[in-house]
Amino acid sequence: MSMLGCSCGKTIYDNTDHLPYKGHAIADTEWFELFDRISTEVAGYIRARVAGTERQWLSEYFRSDATMDDTELVHTIITRHLLHARIDIYQCPNCGRVHIERRDGSRLFERFTPDAAPHRDIFQK
Repeated sequence: MSMLGCSCGKTIYDNTDHLPYKGHAIADTEWFELFDRISTEVAGYIRARVAGTERQWLSEYFRSDATMDDTELVHTIITRHLLHARIDIYQCPNCGRVHIERRDGSRLFERFTPDAAPHRDIFQK
């Protein structure tokens, strides 16, 4: 999503990282399974490395002759799973409405209006 129109008239842009009005959510029904899949893949790589079959594991996992250091590999495994499991959440900086992406793959959003005004920035510490 590069931009989202809020019903207050504000356009919410998503064209960079570290946006103060954007967050992500993972359904509780997928939370533990997500970490199980990540752990299983990282453990598979560790076993392959100990067994001396690291190159074969990388070739099968990436379907190419990819090479990377351990940090890059673990980051890639985690990112692959998180990107598919999460939904995006945006809070309009103007009116405070929260826009939550639907899980049906439609890229549509459900909108929720805060009870109180002025609204609190939900992603700020």
